[in-house]
Amino acid sequence: MRWVFLSLALLAAACDRPRTIPANPAGPTAPAALPAYNRADWPQWIDQDGDCQDTRQEVLMEESLIAPALDARGCRVVAGRWRDEYTGAVYTDPNDVEIDHRVPLANAHRSGGWSWDRSRKRDYANDLLDPQHLVAVGAESNRIKGDKGPDAWRPPLRENWCRYATTWRDIKQRWDLSVTSDEDRALSEMCS
Repeated sequence: MRWVFLSLALLAAACDRPRTIPANPAGPTAPAALPAYNRADWPQWIDQDGDCQDTRQEVLMEESLIAPALDARGCRVVAGRWRDEYTGAVYTDPNDVEIDHRVPLANAHRSGGWSWDRSRKRDYANDLLDPQHLVAVGAESNRIKGDKGPDAWRPPLRENWCRYATTWRDIKQRWDLSVTSDEDRALSEMCS
């Protein structure tokens, strides 16, 4: 939980500073015909540390606003309290919550992830090092967002736009993914 608060404070401070990254940062040049995206190529919800809690459970535990309740084996979250940062809605049933890849897998694929091997795709899909990479949101929010970038979708809560935009840029930069000029323009608008 402390990582969430620390990163929120850092992101809030980052929104006060204008930041830019190139519209098309260095990375693999896309072929004329981009390979088709296949979600199965991006293994997700793996148990990285062998504690029986997969990535989804780890995010649910980390982002619950109260101590989450686990099943008898301690492997699955059965209750907690999550606030969808996109809408402000609050959930207590983990079945109503999905884990959103801030930069969706299909978007990462189109932005250079198509060239990654399966291991790197798995690492991206399960990244717990950056607490803003994966976020617990309402299932409806996640489905409406889908694989859209900020040029096609923005969080309904306008007060979260700059944090969303700053995090989007950071993830793209960290993973050496390209940013389209439409994305870049939308991200700049969200922080202005």
